[in-house]
Amino acid sequence: MDGYSAQLPHHIDTAAADCLDEMHRFVAADRLSVAAIVGYEASRVTPEDRTAWPAFHNTQWFAALPEGAGVALGCGAVNTSKFALEVSSASMMATVAASKPQTLPEGVTCAPIDEKRWLISCPVPEAGAVYAALKKLVKGRVEAYLESASANDDRLGPLNAANRHFGAAYDALARVTGKPAETVGCGASLLKSPAWAQKIADALGASITLCTEPEPAARGAALWTLERIGAIGSLEALAASTANIFNPVGKKSMNHELLERASRIRLLLMDVDGVLTDAKLYNVPGPDGKMWETKGFDAQDGIALQWMNWYGIQTGVISGRVSPATEERARQVKMTYVYQGHIEKIPILEEICAKSGIPADQIAYIGDDLTDVVIMRRVLLGFATANARPEVKKAAHMVLAAAGGSGAVREVCELLLQAQGKWPEILKKYEIE
Repeated sequence: MDGYSAQLPHHIDTAAADCLDEMHRFVAADRLSVAAIVGYEASRVTPEDRTAWPAFHNTQWFAALPEGAGVALGCGAVNTSKFALEVSSASMMATVAASKPQTLPEGVTCAPIDEKRWLISCPVPEAGAVYAALKKLVKGRVEAYLESASANDDRLGPLNAANRHFGAAYDALARVTGKPAETVGCGASLLKSPAWAQKIADALGASITLCTEPEPAARGAALWTLERIGAIGSLEALAASTANIFNPVGKKSMNHELLERASRIRLLLMDVDGVLTDAKLYNVPGPDGKMWETKGFDAQDGIALQWMNWYGIQTGVISGRVSPATEERARQVKMTYVYQGHIEKIPILEEICAKSGIPADQIAYIGDDLTDVVIMRRVLLGFATANARPEVKKAAHMVLAAAGGSGAVREVCELLLQAQGKWPEILKKYEIE
């Protein structure tokens, strides 16, 4: 072996020299050459130490990395394109930025790693403990229990709270650095419990890729040291090993921040063609021999819009086209506002706000085309259908799984009703447990 690196634990600072004594005994016995040690500054190495540790003669000494930096680097979260999620006695979410942010949300901290990297992190300290408590409560059968437990099981309360805390941490970091392309999770608990990893992914509203490196903190310290001494060109030179990917499902495909916004919605507006319909227009002959334009609407969208009416959430359409079919559909589903023939939609939004007394920050909008973007930028929550133009998806707060005319409106209605605590009542009405 040409080199050896390690990071000493922070909590044994007073016994660090004793740990180095033990480390020296092993490496000297195997005649190893130690390139670097992380966790013990060169200024602390005394002449007596150098005499006692001849195997460390050419060693470079580095101070300990900030708490959590080793994990982030060891998981591959070496820049803001990746977030690291750790479940342990010091659970957290973190990423590594190239510069120090000017402002930080509450609960987010920033610490320098070196002259070109900053650790941006948010602790979730209770996560490891609540999982251990649940494991003790169900006598170790955590995975089977999580797979079968009902959503309202009281024993899941602390774990669900930790999951929400992870979701809030993800949102807070995203406000600083933007949403990552990937979130990498590590920790024995996650590797042992796919069901819990899935629940955290649901809370984040983002996929989690599990890291299978056995000691990501030590690995991160080693990679950082190897880069510092020039043994590797960059931290990306050796990719972390990964396993399963958990994609978010269900109502929590909306992250914590969007769920909070959804809980405040009092009015849902939408475009018609490409949202309530698949954007196809059908011309059929009328009784007078003239051609009439008609459209196809989704029945599941229809009942969902009526549910919204039950709970006092108003609905309406703003469409660039004029169609009797739209007027009739709006009547059937009890829409409050029907505006047709309006390509310029901002004045209509302002008129609706004035008539309803509902401000834009309590309105959601569903769109699919360029004319919808101006509304999305002015309301609290903008949704893009799966068939929307790329520019619309970029402007939206959330891109739906369903396309227009194929359940997109139903998807939004369910999300809003879930966020406002009404969904269990609907399920109960239809005798669904």
